[in-house]
Amino acid sequence: MLLLVCGALLLRTAVRVTNVDFGFDAGRVLAVSLEPLRPRLDQQTVMRTALAAVRALPSVERVAVTEYEPFGNTRAIDRFTSGGRSYELRSNYADAEFFSTVGLRILRGRALTANEVAREAPVALISENVARNFGNGGDAL
Repeated sequence: MLLLVCGALLLRTAVRVTNVDFGFDAGRVLAVSLEPLRPRLDQQTVMRTALAAVRALPSVERVAVTEYEPFGNTRAIDRFTSGGRSYELRSNYADAEFFSTVGLRILRGRALTANEVAREAPVALISENVARNFGNGGDAL
């Protein structure tokens, strides 16, 4: 009986997980991580060549680049306290196509532009949770 109950609970959990809204189109995204290349190779040329080859594949709709894989490592972790609570803010650099490529929905504001990315403008997108915590019930923007 215990095995039957555990099996039913496992099945129910598996069904619920398939219906979870991750905030992006997880079923159509493939993340690939590249290891650093040998120092004597031109990193930019290799990256441009690799991106062109991936874009040329018939089943590929969009390609985007981030410094670290989504929801993985980050470029920087800033720790701070606000309202008596401690927070970690993780940042990652991405190109202008990243949000549309992974299907992330932007609830307010807009995505980064190619010009902002090229000149490393001091702009950011934050999660709904960060906006809620630091907006103090008002408009975080």
